Amino acid sequence: MLKRQLFRMFPDLMQMGRSEEDWAYFKECIRAAWDALDQAKIDALILSMGRRMDKLYANKGYYTKY
Repeated sequence: MLKRQLFRMFPDLMQMGRSEEDWAYFKECIRAAWDALDQAKIDALILSMGRRMDKLYANKGYYTKY
């Protein structure tokens, strides 16, 4: 969710280099994208974690729909 938000808000990151300035900009972008996430979606993911773990255990660690 964070990755999608990050690239939705800052599509120019795909062209980013590896300089110190670029890394500083990247960190600012991540903070801005995190702040823009919908808290209700984050809460729903947290609440679904038990169900997701149950499915993972039932599948013995193999692929689940999550």
